[in-house]
Formats: sequence, C-alpha cells, structure tokens
Amino acid sequence: MSATAISPNLSIIFNKSIQEGTFPELYKTAKVIPLHKGGSTLSVNTFRLISLLPIISKIFEKLIFIRLMSFLSKYNILTDFQYGFQSKKSTELAVNAINAIFINVVKAFEEKNMAFGIFLDFAKAFDTVDH
Repeated sequence: MSATAISPNLSIIFNKSIQEGTFPELYKTAKVIPLHKGGSTLSVNTFRLISLLPIISKIFEKLIFIRLMSFLSKYNILTDFQYGFQSKKSTELAVNAINAIFINVVKAFEEKNMAFGIFLDFAKAFDTVDH
C-alpha cells in the first residue's frame, strides 16, 4: 500500500485517538523479546525486555512526540538544562553543563558557601519494574 492510500484512514484513527484520549487496543499489542545485557545467560536479571510495536503505533508515537515538543517549546516549559530528546542538544553540551556545575560547586566551596546537588541515576530504573 502506498502512503496516499492509507494516510486518510490513519489520519482518522489518529485524530479520533487524540480527541478521545484513547488508542485502539489492536495497535497496543507488542511482541516482547528478551535482550541480553551481559553476564550469565542463566539469570533473568541479565536480560532487558524489548517491546516491538506495530508500525502504526510508532507513527502515532512520532506524531504525539512532535506535537508535545512543539507545545513544550512554544510555552518555554523545558529548562535549558534538559538535553534528552531535544534536537540540537548533544551529549557534548550536557558534559559542558556538568562541567559548569562542577565549577560552581568548587567556587562555592572556596568561598565557604554551601552547595547542594541532587543526582539521580536511572541506568537500571527499568530493571526494577516487575514485568
């Protein structure tokens, strides 16, 4: 099928989904496969589950992402220090921001001021979810 043949129907599905705040159950069904992260293959903790969704779901996800990012940009909701999922924001810029924070902490220390920081590591966050 060509895009011109299916796009009107997808448009109807996507617009209705957005209006009603729902999405057809059929397109939520994923094929789940285990991806080995390293270590013993005998332990379930060394696997991460990956969900393969239908292509229609991925198209809808991209549509929502574009609309959400447009809204967040329009109303200047994201901080300048938000680097994930943003165009023109590289890991190099994130490292520079961390370096700037480090310099400010050292400066506060040298001036005998207090410096506070909260650091979160989500590297294994999804490993704690009961699948």
